[in-house]
Amino acid sequence: MKKVIALILTIIMALSLVACGGNTVPTEAATEAKPEAQTQEKSEATTVAPVTEAPTTEAPTESPTEATTERPLSDFELCAEYAVSKIRDILKNPSSMVVNHLYGVEYEGAYIYAVDYSAQNGLGGYGRDTIYITVKKTANGFAVTTYGSQSFSNSTNQKYTSQFYSKAAAKGYYEFDATTYRLIALWN
Repeated sequence: MKKVIALILTIIMALSLVACGGNTVPTEAATEAKPEAQTQEKSEATTVAPVTEAPTTEAPTESPTEATTERPLSDFELCAEYAVSKIRDILKNPSSMVVNHLYGVEYEGAYIYAVDYSAQNGLGGYGRDTIYITVKKTANGFAVTTYGSQSFSNSTNQKYTSQFYSKAAAKGYYEFDATTYRLIALWN
């Protein structure tokens, strides 16, 4: 009887491990991740991000005189892209990162972002988390600002950054498109 129960428990444990193993095929959003985020320098205080995106012109739709030009990203949007790239840099599997929601506020000459993301953890499963990151435009590009530690992902830094974010978000916050980093809404 004990051997039968042990066998049943072993089968149940094996099935639960298979069920929690996660999908090894990357999702469509994960395969669209930007490769330039992986090539940036690792220095948090002085890393320079791409500063501009060249405007493109779409083909006319109905009339030859009608053409729309996509505007370049603003500093707020470029800093959002940089913030996501810095988070991607600290992950064990950067290509697995999928940004679910991206929010930002302006605070004392810098931008604080709340990045809700999913990524593969060290065991092969997927986890979801929100990380707060402060980015400031500098003469050389962009820099991450930290509070209380050298690493923006440190718990002390997250505590202070999330408090500053909450204080500024009480007056209103911006929502960004998670793939293009363009502003899509202002929430009051």
